[in-house]
Amino acid sequence: MLATCSERPAYLIADSDHWLKFIVRRRSEIAALGIEILHSDNHVLETCLNKVLFKQWCDRASFRTPDLFDASRVEEVRFPVLLRPAETRHRERDLPKAIEIASRPVLEDWLERYRSVRVAPIITESLLGSGTRQYSVGICRRRDRETLCVVAEKVRPVAEKCAGGSFVVETPNEKVESMARALIEAIDFFGIGELEIIEFAGELFAIELNPRPWMQYSLASGKDSFLGFLLNRSKRPRRSRRRVWMDFWGDLYWSFSRSEGLVWGGRLSPQRYAFDVFRANCHPLFDWADPMPWVRAVLKRG
Repeated sequence: MLATCSERPAYLIADSDHWLKFIVRRRSEIAALGIEILHSDNHVLETCLNKVLFKQWCDRASFRTPDLFDASRVEEVRFPVLLRPAETRHRERDLPKAIEIASRPVLEDWLERYRSVRVAPIITESLLGSGTRQYSVGICRRRDRETLCVVAEKVRPVAEKCAGGSFVVETPNEKVESMARALIEAIDFFGIGELEIIEFAGELFAIELNPRPWMQYSLASGKDSFLGFLLNRSKRPRRSRRRVWMDFWGDLYWSFSRSEGLVWGGRLSPQRYAFDVFRANCHPLFDWADPMPWVRAVLKRG
């Protein structure tokens, strides 16, 4: 790090929750090296990295969130519920990102599994259903409080799959953007991040705030417009066309797999899928300016 930061200016951005936790632990040492950390203060990061703390903060700040249930008092839970790790540890502990549960015996079995791998659970009311809409709001807020927001809707997989997005479309929505701006202003967010919002029965609910660049970052970045804006090196970008993001391999699975595929289930036509493939204009790996990450991924899968 010392060699890398020998030239000035030097900036640090974390691309995972593990690195955010590292910054929280070593912030003063990093700052002593003359590196500018492009993330919120530690108390904001700690709040965002724990779903229970974020829920409690939202309640105090009057932002609506799903009802929370005490994992030690299962008899008081109202089903269906959503079970998730309180911290982002599902991959390292072989747990699903989230799972909807409709009965007490099943919930008790899952809680025992959480205890066996020493992961704290969070149980909230389920907001999943055919009318649920999932929004991903890309945010970039500078120290001077100037803010950029890009609202996108997670189209696939459908909400009840409780999985990361594979097909996400920029979808301007004044109501969703207004909530996002109010929330990041209230928590005094700084840097680049993503706020997850669910619309259920006509109401908006804050789900979680990822205080770092996220997988669908290219929905908001354009030609690094978020980073340039954050460093005050570029003006507000003029967006000429709506951005459509696709993780090709992931979306192929959610569309065509025998067990999960929307095409096999009659919820997506092959023609619509083909149309979505051709209109996608940003991807997690592919870019004409640097195609090698995509090529390596294809060779690895092959």
